[in-house]
Amino acid sequence: MRKMEVLKVRVTNGSRKRVLDLLRMNLEAIERRHGVERVELYFSEILESDVAVHLHWKKDELREEKSELAEEISGGIRDYGIVHHTIWIHGGNHEK
Repeated sequence: MRKMEVLKVRVTNGSRKRVLDLLRMNLEAIERRHGVERVELYFSEILESDVAVHLHWKKDELREEKSELAEEISGGIRDYGIVHHTIWIHGGNHEK
């Protein structure tokens, strides 16, 4: 079962550009972490303050409720605003 962690930050201290630049600088190191299939960065077209990080995990790599990697990223961006952390399970064609 594949899982994805989503870190959404609403920037309240500084600019969204600063948060995106910080994440982009660390993107290569984040992608090299064991178990991460890919990392995607998103920003809201409507809200100038919203940024999201999607951590796609290789099958069965994310066993904990929250990964250590996501906690590290959250800690790095928490100074810029409010972070909301969720975990998503790929539904595919199967129902639980």
